[in-house]
Amino acid sequence: AIDFLSSRPEVDSDSITVSGFSMGSYWGMRLAALDKRVKAVATAAACYGPKKAIFEQASPRFKQVFMYMAGIHDEDEFDTFAEQMILDDVADQVTCPALQVTGEYDPLAPLDTVLPIYEKVSGPKELWVIENDFHNPRNTPNFGGIDFFGFLADWLNDALAGKFGTGHK
Repeated sequence: AIDFLSSRPEVDSDSITVSGFSMGSYWGMRLAALDKRVKAVATAAACYGPKKAIFEQASPRFKQVFMYMAGIHDEDEFDTFAEQMILDDVADQVTCPALQVTGEYDPLAPLDTVLPIYEKVSGPKELWVIENDFHNPRNTPNFGGIDFFGFLADWLNDALAGKFGTGHK
C-alpha cells in the first residue's frame, strides 16, 4: 500500500501516516515498526498482545471472518497463527511518533498487555487510557461526546509538524 501511495503524484511520500482501530491497531503498529516510510502512527482500541480474548471470548463470528480473511480453514492451524500476532518482537522498532489509545477496562486488550508494548516503543510516544471505557472509545464523554477519529487525525498532524521530539512520553 505504501509503495502504491508513494507512486501517486498527489501523495507526499514524506508525510505518510497510519491510523488503525481495533485489529487495525495491531497492523498499524506492525507496519510502523517494519516500514520507516511511516512518519507517525495513531491507533485506538488496542489489540497489541495475545489474541485469546478477541478470538476465543468475543463473538465466534469474528474468529470465523478472520480465519476466512487469513485463508486458514483449520481452527488449530489458525490458533497457532494467531499466537504469533503480537507486537513484542517489533514494538522497539517503532521509531516514529506513536499514539496508543486504549480503554481502561478493555476486555480484548487489558492494560497489562498494552503497557509493555507502549514501554517498548522507542520513538516519541503517547498513551491515552480512556477512563471507564472498554474497547470502543467512540462518542464517549471522554471525547466530548464526539467521534474520536478527529483527535487521532489532529495528533498525526501534530506529529508531522514535529511537535513530538525525541524522548516525548
